[in-house]
Amino acid sequence: MNIDWVRLEELLAECDLTKYQLAELIHYSPTTVYRCFNGERNPSYDFMNCIIRELALTHSEIQEIFFAN
Repeated sequence: MNIDWVRLEELLAECDLTKYQLAELIHYSPTTVYRCFNGERNPSYDFMNCIIRELALTHSEIQEIFFAN
């Protein structure tokens, strides 16, 4: 897996989130993650779209971010 952790930190800072908060969102809102992967748009999770798209994250990389926290 090839996550750009530096860019992830930058994106999280732009969204005013920590990696731990992102991990919580991934854990408690898996539907949101899957909707983002399917290109669904919704202002309430634009930050997630941005992070997934910008880093071209895979499902397994999302899990890696979750388990890294």
